[in-house]
Amino acid sequence: MLKDDNSLTGSTMCEVVGELTEPQKDEPQETVKSIIEEIQQLTFAPHETSGNDVQVFSDLLTDSIERLIKALGLNDMSLSAESKNKPQELPLKAQVQDLYLLNDSMITADPNHVPKYTDGTIITLSDLVDMNVQALDNIAELIGFELEE
Repeated sequence: MLKDDNSLTGSTMCEVVGELTEPQKDEPQETVKSIIEEIQQLTFAPHETSGNDVQVFSDLLTDSIERLIKALGLNDMSLSAESKNKPQELPLKAQVQDLYLLNDSMITADPNHVPKYTDGTIITLSDLVDMNVQALDNIAELIGFELEE
């Protein structure tokens, strides 16, 4: 959502430039919940997955933590130098940022402001609610749970 304020007329035009980020449907979505469950299984029964090899256990745990960091969008907390050098997709952070920008673009200092799509159609409260609900569903899916209706 982009906002264009016209200082001459005092009007504001909001433009929807894309959809809220959609999770990838091609492969199973790795969720925060699934990664944490994997870490729990690893720590509750380390001998089953690592064969009591401390290095294998450490590598498996580090890999899981790295994936959790990536899923949460916390790249600055990476455990490896290699991860810090690679630009990574931040799905959860992107969803939250999109939701923030959407809502922020609807508010102006003008009390008579009416947000509109680029084709001039007014963005109704129902439209905004639908966009927010879709974004929250996407975020919940990335975390690993479903929102109740």
